[in-house]
Amino acid sequence: MNNSDGTAAFNNAEGVKAMEVRASIARKYDAEDPADTIATQPLPQMDWLKERCSMFCCHPIPPVAIRSQNPKMEDEHYYSSMQMPGMDPNDRYTTSYGFNFLINKQVPKDKQEVLHKMYKFIMSDLADCWKATAPFPPARKSGWADAPEVRNFPQVDEVIKAQQNGKFLPRTVIYNELADIMHRAVQNIMLNKADIKPTLDRAAAEYDRALDEFKKKQ
Repeated sequence: MNNSDGTAAFNNAEGVKAMEVRASIARKYDAEDPADTIATQPLPQMDWLKERCSMFCCHPIPPVAIRSQNPKMEDEHYYSSMQMPGMDPNDRYTTSYGFNFLINKQVPKDKQEVLHKMYKFIMSDLADCWKATAPFPPARKSGWADAPEVRNFPQVDEVIKAQQNGKFLPRTVIYNELADIMHRAVQNIMLNKADIKPTLDRAAAEYDRALDEFKKKQ
């Protein structure tokens, strides 16, 4: 959550309310272990794969990953996909998760041409691309979704719906630094039960300092 100039806005009223809701999952409802995060081992996703919890929010999970940890779950397919929860059930959106194919304009022309040919080949048969990468959908929203291989995939409509509603989140080159700032703030709130507004205020100040230092180097 940023202002138009890129500075932090996650410590405003809306951000504080969002963090209060987030913290309540563990603090109020005891619906998660606050010590388990994406940065800890084992991954909290393992609780879902081992059927120790009923729901886990993440990107689409490839069937081969489920089978590797719980063959019975995958064979009998007694799990289902759904859209991420939202404050407003009629206005949900997800984060678009994916990979970018890039070409460095500084490299020799012949190498650029090789990359162009490779990317064209990858995207030439979108249904075939889907078979190799499912349930991660190709970026194009047409030319593949009606293929039998796609239609036969379990709960594929939920995957496609998430893609269609997805919001791209551009990443800065100092993404990891900014993410660490937020991670420390969230952990302080979740583990130490720190006051939310002051904690987010300190994180926002760190965030803005890191951003300002980066801009000065440009």
